[in-house]
This record gives sequence, structure tokens and C-alpha cells, in this order.
Amino acid sequence: MESVRSVLSSVNLLTTSPEEPGNEHLVGFVGRDKDSEHKMLARFKLDDNSQDTFTFVCNIAESVPFFQCDSAILPTRNVEDVTGSRAFTGVVGPTEVSFILDDGLEISGKLKTPLDDVTEVTGVGVWVKMA
Repeated sequence: MESVRSVLSSVNLLTTSPEEPGNEHLVGFVGRDKDSEHKMLARFKLDDNSQDTFTFVCNIAESVPFFQCDSAILPTRNVEDVTGSRAFTGVVGPTEVSFILDDGLEISGKLKTPLDDVTEVTGVGVWVKMA
């Protein structure tokens, strides 16, 4: 995961990190959809008082193993950051997940269950607001 960050930082695709002081971030879920062989979901609420959930939905290759992270970090609280279509690249496994979106945001966290290997993932997803 660190190598993905360093490569993307060198080409200015990675601009923020949740570990940096002063950055607000959201905690949510990211994982392969248990009901689909091709779908990955990342789900976050911008506000604890709101019923609105913002979900990043994308297709991934069947070769990506089932994974789940219940404490995924997204370093934003800005609704404008969780709209539209975004290309992404990232890695899943063995103990962490990291997806860098083309706007510089990173969805990352520790996997609920470790995997045997690291799998690289690329694709395009869309943010969907669900009430």
C-alpha cells in the first residue's frame, strides 16, 4: 500500500492523508458486494445526524477475492467530493485496502479478515447518494 501511495504522490494524484493533523475524515465500509461477483461498494455518511449515505459503486474483476473493511477511512466531509464518476487504482490485501480516486481522495483501512496475497485493482466507479 505504501508503494501505491508513493507512486501516486510522485504524480500528484495523492494530495491528502487521514493521518495528517487537521484533516477531517469519515469512517465507513468498503468491500466486495456479497451479492455480486463483480461489484465493490464503499459506503460513508457525511453527518451522523443525517440519513443520507454516499456509496461509491464500481465493477471489479472476478479475480479480486472477497474482502471487507468495516472501518474504512475517507479524508473528507465535503459533499462535493462524493459526487460524480471517478477512476481509481488500488490494492487489496493482505491486511489492508487502499483505493486512490482520480480526484486525490483515498479510501483505505484494515481488512476484517486477512487475505493470502495482494491484488491490484483499477476501474471506474460512481458516487450515489442514498436516503
